[in-house]
Amino acid sequence: DVSGLTLVTAPGAIVTGMVVSDSGEPFDFPAQQLQVAARAATLDAQGPGGGNGRVAANWTFELRGLTDTRLFRVGAPQGWTLKSVGLNGQDITDVPTELPAGQTVSGMQIVLTKKTTTLSGAVADARGQPLLDATVVVFPANDQLWTFQSRFIRAARPDQAGTYRLSGLPASEDYLIVAVQGLEDGQAGDPEFLGSVKDLATKFSLADGETKAVDVKLSAPK
Repeated sequence: DVSGLTLVTAPGAIVTGMVVSDSGEPFDFPAQQLQVAARAATLDAQGPGGGNGRVAANWTFELRGLTDTRLFRVGAPQGWTLKSVGLNGQDITDVPTELPAGQTVSGMQIVLTKKTTTLSGAVADARGQPLLDATVVVFPANDQLWTFQSRFIRAARPDQAGTYRLSGLPASEDYLIVAVQGLEDGQAGDPEFLGSVKDLATKFSLADGETKAVDVKLSAPK
């Protein structure tokens, strides 16, 4: 039995804003297809305190009940991807943001773009033969971006022809790619794992809207 327990509640923050395109052109899909999400910025912040909100017909949105630090994302239809999230003139796309409890934060701007990147390539073993039983991991060389739910970290399995494909990665001049076996679920984003394969990875860059082929051979983590 537990006695003397006190629960203290407080209202969460409210965030309002608008979704726009980077070119200023009208969107070719209805606003109701979009959903804005305030995702947990750290593993410890998962659970209540986040929020999702549909975008209204005038491309505005409102998120309620937000607590802890959050990253703001949007589920865009095929052909579109997130370019940036701005608040009060600051780029907070990949910056965990703590919101004042019980207050309304307005003026957030979520920018979508049609300049979607595509990365693909062959996965091979040490003899150059197509490899199906492997996982391709793409991540930034900058370990400051090895964060929970980072946009810059992605994993993919090769298809039956031994080819992987990833789309929607943010542009960066500082990507690394590696192929490994025996990767557990969720391990691709583990900083300890990324540190163990960093020296084995191949470096490449990816520009806005670029389609690039990067082949990768199997590596064995240290």
